[in-house]
Amino acid sequence: MATSVLIKDVDLLFPHISLLRTSAGSGKTHALTERFVQFILSDKIPRNHLRNILAITFSNNAAKEMKERILSWLEEVYFRDTDKLRQLSQILSLNEDQLVRRAEALIDEILLNHTDFQVKPKKAYFFS
Repeated sequence: MATSVLIKDVDLLFPHISLLRTSAGSGKTHALTERFVQFILSDKIPRNHLRNILAITFSNNAAKEMKERILSWLEEVYFRDTDKLRQLSQILSLNEDQLVRRAEALIDEILLNHTDFQVKPKKAYFFS
């Protein structure tokens, strides 16, 4: 994914909105998943509690897929997957042990407060 979309957490300004509009198969879900994981894992992003972050996708299936990918990323970080840790170290200001501890805490938080895990289809917010 292009580095212009995923920048280091200390370089993000808030409020922050990311809009990705590209063709099918271009990596939108991957980029949004990585950005969501960056937001919730970072210790540099203000008010980055799970309940404060909303991702809007195109459909129910896309929302389900993105939630699964976010949980998969957190699980892989928790189990110290070298590829995921390398990718996240490029966009987060945390060391490996901090990433693992934050991932564990977030998995627990998602399981305990699943309604705060907000990845929704756009039809839930926009009416045509």
